[in-house]
Amino acid sequence: MPDLQKYKLKKSLSLFILALALCCVSISSSSQPFSSKNDQFIEVSVQQVILKPGDSISRYFGDLTINLKLSNTGRSVECNMYLSTQLIGVQTLTAEQSQYPFDLQLADYKANGTLTLQINETPDAFSKVSGIFTYTVVANHQSFICKGDLIAWHLN
Repeated sequence: MPDLQKYKLKKSLSLFILALALCCVSISSSSQPFSSKNDQFIEVSVQQVILKPGDSISRYFGDLTINLKLSNTGRSVECNMYLSTQLIGVQTLTAEQSQYPFDLQLADYKANGTLTLQINETPDAFSKVSGIFTYTVVANHQSFICKGDLIAWHLN
C-alpha cells in the first residue's frame, strides 16, 4: 500500500475513533454541587466537534450561545458570544492572543470564564478551542460550569 494511502487510512481511522469516543460523552452532575449566593453549580461535560478549516458552528449552553468560526488556514478562530440571542462579546483567537477571558452579563443572563486556542503543528494531531466557564439558565434559576474542548481540527 503506498504511503499516501496509509496516511489517509490512518487519519480516517483516528477521526473515526475520536468520533466514536465522543458519542460516549455524558452529562453529569456532581454529588455535592458547588454553592454560591443560592446559585447551584453543576459541572457539565461537553461534546467536542471536529471541524475543517473555514467551517463554523454554534454551541449552546443554557442562555449562552458561542459561535466559533475557524479561519481558512485553521490558525485563528472568531468567537461570537450571545446571551439570550443578543451579541455581547466578540474576540478572535490567534497564536499571539490565544486566550479570551470574558465576563458577560445582559439583565439576569450571565457567562464568565475563558476560551483558549491551542494550535498543534504535529501531523495527525488536533488543534482545538477549549473552554472553562460558568453560564446561567435563567428559566430554572441555575448556573452551570462547563470544562472541555469545544471544537477541534487538523492543520494538515
